[in-house]
Amino acid sequence: TIRRMAADPLWVLIFASCVCQSGVVLLLVLPVPSNTVRGFIVKSLQRLWSLSSYLRASCLLLCLLNAVIFAMNMRDLYFPPPHMRAPPYGMPGLEAFKIKLFRTERNAYLYLTSMSLFIYLIMIRLMDIQAQLFNAREVEKEVEERKKAD
Repeated sequence: TIRRMAADPLWVLIFASCVCQSGVVLLLVLPVPSNTVRGFIVKSLQRLWSLSSYLRASCLLLCLLNAVIFAMNMRDLYFPPPHMRAPPYGMPGLEAFKIKLFRTERNAYLYLTSMSLFIYLIMIRLMDIQAQLFNAREVEKEVEERKKAD
């Protein structure tokens, strides 16, 4: 039924944050035609990040939530609770156990929690690197203009 297949709202929230962070990272790593465009992108993102304490707090809260869920899923994988133990081979419920285990592995390892945490760290570092690159090219441009003037 549709009700049984509905996604958990928490995982939808984590997935949505991962997609948004991926979009920002993609925007930061795309090649830009000029330093002016890079400056516009970097300044816009920095302005949004610095002016919106709600955005910073919600990103930090989502990262903490991701870390807690990652730890809980890893605990369930390595030390499963009694209700999540595999039934003997051939007994009913083995398929359901394998599906539950697969979902736990998928959520913990690759797709959601660990990737979202990793992309968040990459996003923060890329904003810093792009800002430094923009400033360095601005200084280089000023030096070249001074050399031409002399």
